[in-house]
Amino acid sequence: MKVSKVLVSIVLLFSLTLASCAAPVAQTQAPVMETSMSTETQEAPAASTETLVATDDSASMSEGAEVEIEDFAYVSAAITIKVGTTVTWTNKDSVRHTVSSDTGLFESGLFGKGESFSHTFTEAGTFTYHCAPHPYMKGTVIVE
Repeated sequence: MKVSKVLVSIVLLFSLTLASCAAPVAQTQAPVMETSMSTETQEAPAASTETLVATDDSASMSEGAEVEIEDFAYVSAAITIKVGTTVTWTNKDSVRHTVSSDTGLFESGLFGKGESFSHTFTEAGTFTYHCAPHPYMKGTVIVE
């Protein structure tokens, strides 16, 4: 009987260890928690703002544009906004995605269903992005 308890404890500990290795830091955050994302290796403008936020369908943006991630695609894949607009991408898929600038301007890291990533565009230009684990997912933000 004692051997069974020890064996069950070892299997449980091993399972928890594997689960914690597979879960990224963003996955362990409490729901509806806003976190500033650092961009250590990126050269983003000083006024740039990026956040990763857990949201639900009732959340609303005061000003900005929204892009949903659904069925392994950015909906709408191309948007046009004004300088100073914040774009928020919300993941509606059951798998995790990223919003990764093709030039390194912004990077969401992996985020799951119901979570959002926001970036404020402070300069005019055309900014393309993709999902790192699913590179066929592509999008464009045109800032005028």
